[in-house]
Amino acid sequence: MVRLVFDDGGFTHVNPDGTGPALSPVVYDRLVALAERAGVRIGLACTAKYFDVDGLYEGDALNADADRILKKIGDHAEWIEIYNHGLTHEHLGEPVEYFSYETGRVDEATQSQRLSTAQEIWSRVGLRPSVLVPPGHAWERGVTDVVAERLGFEAIAVRQFEKKRLADWLASPARPYKATWKASDHIETRFRLGLGIRFDQTTFGPANRLKLRMIFRTDVVSRLAMNRTLVPPIAPSHYFAHVQNLQRPESLHFFTRVLSYIERGHASPVDR
Repeated sequence: MVRLVFDDGGFTHVNPDGTGPALSPVVYDRLVALAERAGVRIGLACTAKYFDVDGLYEGDALNADADRILKKIGDHAEWIEIYNHGLTHEHLGEPVEYFSYETGRVDEATQSQRLSTAQEIWSRVGLRPSVLVPPGHAWERGVTDVVAERLGFEAIAVRQFEKKRLADWLASPARPYKATWKASDHIETRFRLGLGIRFDQTTFGPANRLKLRMIFRTDVVSRLAMNRTLVPPIAPSHYFAHVQNLQRPESLHFFTRVLSYIERGHASPVDR
């Protein structure tokens, strides 16, 4: 069972819009090394346009290292499980795809076209992800999940809540989240939690180690600090980070620590 998933597989640069430092394919070497070192299978949530070898997507976004990355995945399939992380990871300039935090819903036809195209791209390279991870954790119950079920997905992996920026929360303490979600009525829902690190963070110091301990604690202070609520979150199926977090060799030590916390049962993760 996968307990740790890295999002943004295939990205050519650090930021979803293609800006920032370029991402080296060495991050996938580290992903495999992490899985082998810990003896566990790790998830890799990939955005399909970066692997579009047959040009199904109208934009030219193919990762120049796509063949190398796909070979790495294929050669180590016992350690890496591919998840579908959308077609583009973009909607009207926002790093989402199936729902917008700014403008609201994305129509069902658009969602269906994007998701079916993404699955066809994966089919062309010999893969068929069975779990959908909506980009930006943004999705619409009764639409995104229905489309995913219709396309044969087994599950959707989502957050229970998407937190606001700290400054926005402090300005409005009674409204800590941009959005919250319940489980789907149509498809298996696998809830996930973050690790208190930014998607582009590459160094991990004492503050990160403290956050890590707090994530796996159940006391009230830790719940409030990490999740902005006194109510225990739904037990997660897995925790997530991003491939950008693996840019430095020392990241292996930090994520080995993460996996040890999970293995020791501090999180008591179960599928929901």
